[in-house]
Amino acid sequence: MDLKSLSPFSRHHTHLRKSEPFEAMRHEINHLFDLSPFHNFNMGGIKVDMRENKDGITVSAELPGVKEEDVFVSLTKDLLSIQGEKKVEKEEKGESYYMTERSFGSFSRTLRLPYDVEAAKVNAEFDDGILTIKIPAPKTRIEKEKRIAIKKKKK
Repeated sequence: MDLKSLSPFSRHHTHLRKSEPFEAMRHEINHLFDLSPFHNFNMGGIKVDMRENKDGITVSAELPGVKEEDVFVSLTKDLLSIQGEKKVEKEEKGESYYMTERSFGSFSRTLRLPYDVEAAKVNAEFDDGILTIKIPAPKTRIEKEKRIAIKKKKK
């Protein structure tokens, strides 16, 4: 195995021509982000699924490696915010070595909901790295946007 190919700073790119310096730079920058322990958090964001049915909205957020106590969910009218920190500490001891690795990072995501919500009726659960938030639909839904008819000007 060629160890040079495993180095994040390797300059060995046979597929990039020397006449494309900006392409090579873009490739290196993208590669560095791929090596980040937080690359799954998408530069501070998190992967979220949002589904709506007649009963309301279900939001599912992937938070791998995050502990429940490190997640904060808040609601302001029609804005749902998910914030938190990921803290990973790994310590290994062997007969002839000692290694400690640490990585920390924060994330946040704010979603606009199609209607205002009462926070007391929202239910959030965290299980095995998945945050699930259930938001009930209001009894009467007031449309936030109404189409205005445009009439031809009378001459």
